[in-house]
Amino acid sequence: MLIGNKSDLESIRAVSNEGGRSLRRLKVCFSMETSALDSTNEKTAFEMVIRDIYSSMSRKHSTLTLTKRKVQRSFFNLWEL
Repeated sequence: MLIGNKSDLESIRAVSNEGGRSLRRLKVCFSMETSALDSTNEKTAFEMVIRDIYSSMSRKHSTLTLTKRKVQRSFFNLWEL
């Protein structure tokens, strides 16, 4: 995820608009611009970051739960031998 702040200051831009669009098109990462000066996309950017973190944590939890179940089943299968 690439979030550029100070979208109102074009002259000191670190990543060009086209660079951000290219990353999105190539599906390398999501990108958006924000501006604290006029509150452009501030709330949206924060919500996107929170959703991304939550989604990532949920996937990790699901993977750990499935792995734990597989290990438990394997252990019980060995125990029955």
